[in-house]
Amino acid sequence: MQRWWLWLEMLVLFGLVPLVLRFVVPARWWFGVLGLAALGAWFWLRRRAVPIGLWQGRLNPLEQGQFWRLLQRFGLASILAVLLVWLWQPTNLFNLPRQQPWLWLMILLAYPIFSVYIQELVFRGLFFERYRELLNERWLLLLSAVLFGWAHIIFRNPYAVLLTLIGGWLFADTYRQTRSLRLVCLEHALYGNLMFTVGLGHYFFSRGLG
Repeated sequence: MQRWWLWLEMLVLFGLVPLVLRFVVPARWWFGVLGLAALGAWFWLRRRAVPIGLWQGRLNPLEQGQFWRLLQRFGLASILAVLLVWLWQPTNLFNLPRQQPWLWLMILLAYPIFSVYIQELVFRGLFFERYRELLNERWLLLLSAVLFGWAHIIFRNPYAVLLTLIGGWLFADTYRQTRSLRLVCLEHALYGNLMFTVGLGHYFFSRGLG
């Protein structure tokens, strides 16, 4: 496939579609659009024999090394997130588990299953494999993170974009080093559930459904 067509496809899918959802159609349509994109990504990656399942046997040595680095990085991020909310929005600190514990538990279980895997199929699996000929992997990592943050304009606040830009860089870095979708799904689930736990989840929930 010609390079110009791949650039155009990327611009439309990852740049224009979120913009249309943000300003033209209800943001709740995002879930249906992302679901269709994930279905297409799943079939395309399967045809390319890219490992996309979550249970491909035991972790290989590369995954094992990254797994412990991932947990250490998440531990530090958790401390920083708690400090951030405590200093910036102290009344929101752990507000969801304190005020609505059952909703919080439902989110912890449902978010990785119904959101994380779908997003990672599209923004890491499809993105890195389909567009790897356009840029070297470091630039592809940066572009993946930027477009992942950009996609979250549907939540209509700058904090969702900023936080997902940072998260997108972490997830893209993990995928670049391991090509392990299951590992990046685990990392994404950890950080996403952290946001809902410490008191930042409202930036990714109520405002995106209008």
